Parts: sequence; structure tokens; C-alpha cells
Amino acid sequence: MKKLNFSTIYKIFTEICLYFVYFIFSLTAAFKILINFTPFYRFLIDIFKVTEIVKISKENIYSDFTKLMEYLRSFTPMRFPLEYFKYSPSGEFHFMEVRLLFLKMDILFWISVVLLLIILFINRKSLKSIFNNYKKFLICASGLLIAFSIPVVSNFSWAFEKFHKIVFSNDDWLFDPKTDPIINALPEGVFFSYLISILLIFLIILLIPIFIKKIFPKLKNKR
Repeated sequence: MKKLNFSTIYKIFTEICLYFVYFIFSLTAAFKILINFTPFYRFLIDIFKVTEIVKISKENIYSDFTKLMEYLRSFTPMRFPLEYFKYSPSGEFHFMEVRLLFLKMDILFWISVVLLLIILFINRKSLKSIFNNYKKFLICASGLLIAFSIPVVSNFSWAFEKFHKIVFSNDDWLFDPKTDPIINALPEGVFFSYLISILLIFLIILLIPIFIKKIFPKLKNKR
């Protein structure tokens, strides 16, 4: 049996660190991209006929949603922004908890960016070799993605409820449409659409190194 030398152990360790950090970066980047792309919700307003449900104009619904997303993304304290939807103290508190969750995702994104740049810089002379096993990692990551997606897609209501029970320590997420009518503007289908879109963007970002590896040799050959 061949003994592992230090350079081999270092290469394996570097690959594991790089792939793990890139996985976190891809997931948080996908989340960040979609929550910043508020026009996606404007499209969903028509798909799920939100205006017919809440009896508020599309522009006013979108205006409140845009302000709400700005509130959820903000690192600085802001007044709760809803103008066209009334809300209860418990509803406002839940969105404050969601905001903290968004901020944690944002912090995780920037940590992964810094770590990714550090790893790539340190190993800049051997990038080709440390990406040799990326396809194997991608297969494993895709397997995890499929394993996660099957129960979620087959029973999203159950997954949605489980997620909230795990992440939040109270029942404030159980909105009453009478006191927090914003929930009518965010039907289950909206959350499902966001989740599927995040997973698709996540997969696309995971595929980027494969495309780069295929494109760059071709560019070199043309020179």
C-alpha cells in the first residue's frame, strides 16, 4: 500500500476545503441573487393572481414587497416598512427574525468569498490539479441536492412547516390573515417558486468551474 506523503495529504485537505467553501459560496450566492432580484416577485403576482386575493393593486403590492425586502436585507436598523398591509406586533417580530436569518446568510456569503479567494490565491500555481476531482464533488453535491429536493418537492407544505419549526422557536410565523394580510400576498406557491429558483441558480453556480475548465484550454489553443 502506497504511503501518503505530506504534499498528497495537503492536496487532499486543500481540495476538501475548497469544495466545501465553494459549496457554501454557491448556496449563499444563489440566495443572495434571488432575494435581490425583486422583479421575480412581480412576475409571481400574476402567476398566483395575488391581486385577486388581497384586493390591492399590483403596484402597491410590489411596492410593499420591495420595501419589505430592503428591510430584510438591511444591516442597519429600519422602521418596519409595510404601507398598504396592516400588521400585528407578532407579525412584525417574525419579520425581524427573518431579517436576522437573512443577515446570517449574508455574513456566511462574505466569509465564503474571503475564504475562497484566500484558498485560490495560496494555491494559484496548482489550481488545475486541485480541480481535478471537482466532477466527483459535483456528482456528490448533485446527489445531495436531489436527495433534499425529492421530499421537499413531493410535500412542500410539510417541508415548509418543518423548516419553520426548526429555525424559529415560536409560532409567530403562523400568520392570521385578519391581522397580517401580507401572508395572502405570499401564498405557498411563491415560497416554492423561490426555493426552486434558488436551487437552480445554486446548481448553475456549481457548474461554473466545469465550464471554465472546458473554455480556457480552447482559448489557449486558439492563441
